[in-house]
Amino acid sequence: MDRYQLIEHTADMGIEAEASTLTALFVQAALALRQIVFAQTRSAVLQYKSISVSGEDREELLVNWLNEILYQVEVHHFYPESFRIDQQTDRQLQATLSGSGFLLNGNMLQHEVKSVTYHQLELKHDRARNCWFARIYVDL
Repeated sequence: MDRYQLIEHTADMGIEAEASTLTALFVQAALALRQIVFAQTRSAVLQYKSISVSGEDREELLVNWLNEILYQVEVHHFYPESFRIDQQTDRQLQATLSGSGFLLNGNMLQHEVKSVTYHQLELKHDRARNCWFARIYVDL
């Protein structure tokens, strides 16, 4: 059931993710963000990064989580191969990113994402289907 899809939006791009748990939803959103940013995938895991993120609510936590991943990409030139959320509440999460560095002069990057936005942000639990759903837009 865990899945994501990219959606078009004028000058931006969006993500719709669905998962059986809130933690899995955050991972699906991260995988979708990686697909937006990178033109190609890598499989080498040479580095592990522990990150902590907080927010006032689930929605802010999701935006901050994705923006932290962008920070790792932009500042540390880190390609996140996998995402493991070690602990999560409605206001905090601790995660481990596994991946490797990349060179900016290569053709790894597909889109330059400025930030993850609150524009039309949606995060909810669908009781009828017993799953979590999120829609998030990124500013390109």
